[in-house]
Amino acid sequence: MMLMVAVRFAGDPHVHKLRARDIAAGGVRLAFGGDAIPGDAVTVEFAAIGMVPGVVAWVAGGEIGVRFAEAIDPEQARLPVTGEYRPFPPQHARQSFRRV
Repeated sequence: MMLMVAVRFAGDPHVHKLRARDIAAGGVRLAFGGDAIPGDAVTVEFAAIGMVPGVVAWVAGGEIGVRFAEAIDPEQARLPVTGEYRPFPPQHARQSFRRV
C-alpha cells in the first residue's frame, strides 16, 4: 500500500509530502528521513478524509510511526481522490443529448 499524505509537524512551517506505507485505525507508518522524536505532535492529511491529528510514536530506519488521537476508517483513508465532483447544471446536461 503506497499513498502520499501531507504531514505537518508542530512548530514546523513546512508541509512534508510523505509515503504512507501502512494505514491502520490507530495510526500510520510513514517514510521520513528527517528529524522526528517520539512525542512530537503531527497532523497527517489524507486526501480522502482530511486532517488527522496525532503524535510520533516511534522512529526507526528512515520511517516514523504516527499514533492518531482518534481512530479513523483505514479503508476510507485509502480511497483514491481524483478531484471534486460537481454535477452538471440541468440545462447543460440536456444540451449534451441529441434528439433522434
